[in-house]
Amino acid sequence: MSKLKGTIPTGGLEGMAFLVTGGGTGIGAACAARLVADGAAVTICGRTAGKLEEAAKKISEIAGHGGRIQVEAGDVTKEEDVKRIVARAASMTGELDGCIANAGGGGGMGPYHLQNTEEFIRVLHLNVLSTMLCVKHTVPLMRKAGGGSFVGMSSICLLYTSPSP
Repeated sequence: MSKLKGTIPTGGLEGMAFLVTGGGTGIGAACAARLVADGAAVTICGRTAGKLEEAAKKISEIAGHGGRIQVEAGDVTKEEDVKRIVARAASMTGELDGCIANAGGGGGMGPYHLQNTEEFIRVLHLNVLSTMLCVKHTVPLMRKAGGGSFVGMSSICLLYTSPSP
């Protein structure tokens, strides 16, 4: 195992497969990059193929310890897409060892009595349903592999309400 900047060990994820939702930008791309640098086989997914391909190209440049990356475009609020994405992630090694459910986002903020119902449901599906679908379809594969890790991202919006308009 080699070292990266100080005493942070690197490597150790060789032969392990991970799925990172919302992996084309921001925190998701950073998580994927760290996993690939440490030798993991990573699938990033999101709705925009171009962003995914661009992120994958950058991430592959820092791959270490045999790490590799692939992309799979899809919508994690749709169960059929999640099934396909998870199967693709597991295809890299034949198993799935972890999932970082990072896809999410905001929408109309404010008191419930002023919410647009369609927008509220869209955000609910993006932030809650997508995570549930990822749990539903990744955990059985991780159990079959002998264990794994599921990381569900959130935001500070969980802790603080928005100001009234």
